[in-house]
Amino acid sequence: MIKLERKYKIAILAAAVPLIGLGAVGLWPLYGGQQRADIELIVKDFAAGTQVEYEILSDGNIVDQGKEILVAGGDLTLPLPDNVSGQDSKLIGYKLHIDKPVDEVGAFDGKFGQAGVAESLDLLLGLNQENGEVSLSGSGLDSFADVVINKGDETSSLTSDWAGLFSLGNLNNSDSDGQKSFDKIELAFQDFGIASDADYLGSGSVVLAAAAPFGESSGSTKAKVQERYVWALAGMAEQLSAVMVLQTEAIGMFFDARIQMKTQRKHQELRARAHKDYHPSEAMCRFGSFIKSVAHADSQGEINKHVLNKIMMNQYLATPGSSASHGMQANHETKIKSYINYYCDPRDNNGATEKLCPVTPGPPTQAEAMARRNKDIDYTRTLGNKLTIDVNFAGGNVAVADGLLDDEADIVALAKNLYFPNIFEMPEEEDTEVDPRAHYDSRSFAAKMNVAHSSFVNIVGMKSRAPEESNIATPESSAGWAHMKSMLREFGISDGDIAEILGSRPSYYAQMEVLTKKIYQHPDFYTNLYDKPANVARIGASLDAISLMHQRDRFESILRREMLTSLLIEEELAKHSEAVNTVLFEEMRNPQNK
Repeated sequence: MIKLERKYKIAILAAAVPLIGLGAVGLWPLYGGQQRADIELIVKDFAAGTQVEYEILSDGNIVDQGKEILVAGGDLTLPLPDNVSGQDSKLIGYKLHIDKPVDEVGAFDGKFGQAGVAESLDLLLGLNQENGEVSLSGSGLDSFADVVINKGDETSSLTSDWAGLFSLGNLNNSDSDGQKSFDKIELAFQDFGIASDADYLGSGSVVLAAAAPFGESSGSTKAKVQERYVWALAGMAEQLSAVMVLQTEAIGMFFDARIQMKTQRKHQELRARAHKDYHPSEAMCRFGSFIKSVAHADSQGEINKHVLNKIMMNQYLATPGSSASHGMQANHETKIKSYINYYCDPRDNNGATEKLCPVTPGPPTQAEAMARRNKDIDYTRTLGNKLTIDVNFAGGNVAVADGLLDDEADIVALAKNLYFPNIFEMPEEEDTEVDPRAHYDSRSFAAKMNVAHSSFVNIVGMKSRAPEESNIATPESSAGWAHMKSMLREFGISDGDIAEILGSRPSYYAQMEVLTKKIYQHPDFYTNLYDKPANVARIGASLDAISLMHQRDRFESILRREMLTSLLIEEELAKHSEAVNTVLFEEMRNPQNK
């Protein structure tokens, strides 16, 4: 362990700001034969009014502290207190805080902050008496300022960081024989000369003087760097800040322009979408025109269906006013007369009917007479191949004898031959009183025949011509079937052929034929599908509506088929049911006979 056996002295001088003036801080170990090494710190030659706050530390404990204000030419000497032994204390430390005088504030330099360096200086000096190491740390210098260190004939330096902080762990160096050197140590801070004030403190002292304002060269390389680059970098930062503000404004303009363009684009998209979605196609108008008279024709068909059903029931039940009301003989005579006048074909039965057929036919012309031959038994020519038949059973025609038009009379004659060629004999009242079962059987037969001819009368109703539209000024052009005929003309079909196919007033059956079949044979139907999505969706909705009508017709047909099937099953089981009922009746009578 190295002991302090000789005198040593450490001097530290610092300046708080350039305008403070001359200031010195010295740490002096005194040696005069005393039993302990006396250590003192001297602060001198600062500007009048400089305030110094100090703390004296021994092994980390505060042994003395105070605050002093320096006067002109006054010194501040800080020895160790009497109760502290320099030999017993291993670590001696001085903590200083030096503030410049209040009236020494530097003038504004036009750049950043006040002129000069820091307004205050903080120092911490330590002496380790075991190894003689002296440490230094502090703050308050300007960024990257130099601290010059003189120890004997050797000079070195350290540099503060960007925050003005500096520190050095050991200011002593080993001498040539490896022993610790306790020479005095002098410190000088940037912009304060050492040589100019060396004589003021005597041999080996350090004096720091404010030679020039901060930023001018004192021979330090770091000062030149700062002089050349620091303020230029600061100006560049200022310029960049201003430019960034302008760039921010430009960016904001770009944002505004982007929002404006997006808004305009959205408006254009909405206008295009509105034009696309709310501009109906020609196909939609065509579908709407086709369907205008479908419901009216359907209602007329329902009326004709019910009237024809009533005509058939009157025939079955021999209702007064019908041909069957006068008995079987009169009914046969009526049918033969009708056959001879309207339906007789002299070529039938190998010419046997030639004697029945009149020389002068009943209809006005020979062509009409030939057209009606055998229509009372020919389902295909009378009803099957026609899309429209000229019947209107709801309104009687007074222009003809029996009130029926040609097609109406043909349909009634065909229905009588198909479903009830003969009539029941008129029962006697006494017979019905004795055994009414024959009457019940006739009613049952009429009910079954009603079910049987249900499909027939429905077909007649569906193929009935469309009614007159007296409430419309020009019904021929406003009805749906008028537009259907226009479409058929585009197929190259003549008006005469169109009238032959659809009829003068197409029936519900004929109009559904066009809606469910003919329109898909037109090329425009497929080209119209290459349209706006909204129009294609509307066309799809129209097709769904037409399909729904068609499915309703099929559903009603299936119901009639189901009724006919159940009737056939009942007729097949009737004979078995009758046999079982007979056996049961006989078995019930046997006990009574016994």
